[in-house]
Amino acid sequence: DTRQVDKSSAGNRQTKVQDQNLQEITDQGVCLSMHQPWASLLVMGIKLHEGRTWYSSHRGRLWIHAASKVPTQPEVDQLQRFYELHSGIKTTQFPPHYPTSCLVGCVDVTEVLSQEEY
Repeated sequence: DTRQVDKSSAGNRQTKVQDQNLQEITDQGVCLSMHQPWASLLVMGIKLHEGRTWYSSHRGRLWIHAASKVPTQPEVDQLQRFYELHSGIKTTQFPPHYPTSCLVGCVDVTEVLSQEEY
């Protein structure tokens, strides 16, 4: 828990946030649905970028939802080999399973580039 109760002020209970960065986080509830295994790999920081054909002005927390399509084992194996080869990530750092039809986590959107810039 990141909250601490200050009881020093004569019975007044004031909540103090221990993590100052937490006060700066805003959550607008924006969510992006993605197929697995890409959804989990993005949340884990293995996949670093995600492309779309449209522009978004959103910055900050973006929730990632795993769509209902279950990935095949060959899809998972191929993608894990790709990231091992191109990023040096070891197999043990990949998720043991890829859940579907659920929120898998969130990322922090800091920049959005057009397709031409990327």
